[in-house]
Amino acid sequence: MKGWWLTILIVSVFINVSGQQKPSAGPKRQYSKGIGSISHHRKASQTVTYLQQMVDAAKRNNQHGFAIYYELLLGDQYEKMDEYGIAEGVFFTAYEESKKYRPVKHTFTRDYLATAAQQKTYFDPIDRLGYFYLSIGNLKNAEQLFQESRAQRNIFFPKYSIHRVHPEVGMGSYYFRKGQYEKTYEQFSKAQKMMARATTTGYDFDNVNRLFLNDLVELCLILGKQKEAFKYLNRLAIASSGFGKFGSTISSNMEIARVFELKSRCYLTSGDFKKAREYLEKANHYNPTSVAGSSVKLKLLRTEAILNWYEAPAEKVNFD
Repeated sequence: MKGWWLTILIVSVFINVSGQQKPSAGPKRQYSKGIGSISHHRKASQTVTYLQQMVDAAKRNNQHGFAIYYELLLGDQYEKMDEYGIAEGVFFTAYEESKKYRPVKHTFTRDYLATAAQQKTYFDPIDRLGYFYLSIGNLKNAEQLFQESRAQRNIFFPKYSIHRVHPEVGMGSYYFRKGQYEKTYEQFSKAQKMMARATTTGYDFDNVNRLFLNDLVELCLILGKQKEAFKYLNRLAIASSGFGKFGSTISSNMEIARVFELKSRCYLTSGDFKKAREYLEKANHYNPTSVAGSSVKLKLLRTEAILNWYEAPAEKVNFD
C-alpha cells in the first residue's frame, strides 16, 4: 500500500514540475535580440518604425540604457533621411536621458548603454549630438559638446581608457570643419597616441578609427598629399570592413559607398580616370536608393560631375 502512495506522489510531482512554464527571457535579452533584428529591415521607413517601437518598449520596461541606445540608432536613421529637425530632437533626448541615468562610478558592466558587445557608453550621446551639429554647420554647439564630453569622461574613466579618446577625435573634426588644418593634424595625432596607450579590453578600436580616418583622407586630398590619402584610405577600408560593425543593412551599405567614393576621388586627383570611374560605379551600386538625399549621395554626384568633365573630349568642352 505504501508503495502505491509513493508511486502516486512521484508521478504527481513530475507532472507539476513538467507542467511549469520555463522562465521567459529577461528584458535585457529581449532587447539584445532586437538589436540583431534591425538588419532585416531594408527600407528606411521600416527601420524607423521598428526602432521607435523598441525605444517605446524599452522605456515601458524601465530599460533606460537600451532605450537610449535605440534612440541613437533612430537619430542616425532620421539624419540619413535628411529629417534633420526630427534627428536633432531624438539625439537631444538621448543626450538628456544619458545624463539622467548615467552610473555614478565606472564599472565595466554598467558603463555600456545596452551590452558591451554594442560598445556604446552613457557618454556617447554627448559626442553623437556634437557630430550632428558638425554635420549641419553649428560649430559652436559642437565644440561645447566635445568639451563637455572631454571633461565628463576624464572624471569618469581611467587614465588609459579608450573611452577618453572620443572627444579628442571630435575636436579634430571640429578644427577640420573650421579649416584649421594644422590643429586638425595635431588633434588627430594626439588621439592616435592615446589609442596606442589605451588598455581597454573587449573594445573595437575601429569604432574610433572610423571617426577620424575619413577626415584625414579628406584633409590629405585638400593639401595634395596623395600618398598619405591612400594610406589613410586603406586604414579606413579595414576599419569599416565587417557587417557586424553597423546597426543595419542601410548603414553598412552607406559606409561601403562612402569608402568607395573616397577611393574614386583619390584616383581622380591622381589622374587615373579609369580607376576613378570603376570605384564610382561601385559606390553608386552600394549607396542605398532609399536614402536619396544622404551626404554620401551628394558627394557621389559631385565626384561624378568632376569626373565627367575630365573625361570629356577637349573638342566637346565649350567655355563660352
